[in-house]
Amino acid sequence: MVWPYGVYTDRSLLVAKEAGFAGAMTVDGGSNYQGLSPWQIKRQVIYSSDDMNKFLIRCGMAALPVSQQYPAPGQVVEQLATFSCVIDGLSDYSTEKYVLNAKATGKKVSFNFNNATRTLSASVNQPFSAGNYFIDVYLRDKKTGVTAQHGWLFNIAGTADKASY
Repeated sequence: MVWPYGVYTDRSLLVAKEAGFAGAMTVDGGSNYQGLSPWQIKRQVIYSSDDMNKFLIRCGMAALPVSQQYPAPGQVVEQLATFSCVIDGLSDYSTEKYVLNAKATGKKVSFNFNNATRTLSASVNQPFSAGNYFIDVYLRDKKTGVTAQHGWLFNIAGTADKASY
């Protein structure tokens, strides 16, 4: 199935699995890779404002496998001050080799990367309103210029919509 507007929650994931669907497509950023959950198949969104260069960048985006995401994909949380993930294959990180960046929809983000644990930890500068948001982690190889991305959706609960998820 395809999540309408790319929006899913931990509960809707469970309902789709129980209904017998084999997987689902998201609009989470990045490219697919072996071991990615079949419930989080990524698609690149192409916007009407994208020029040819942006289109080619999106088509050439490499996969960035991550694990231990917080919040988990589709997780509904009351608020979010920090997020994190483990970048499994990044054993040789250095600022001389890579440009690492983390983003959360509409927020300024401060982050650090622990080489020993391969953990990216980030904090956001202000509270979120109720709604759906994306976290995106980017890693650009300075030598090749190739950018890898991993994005996932999370949800901030609101008093009016708690019953809907």
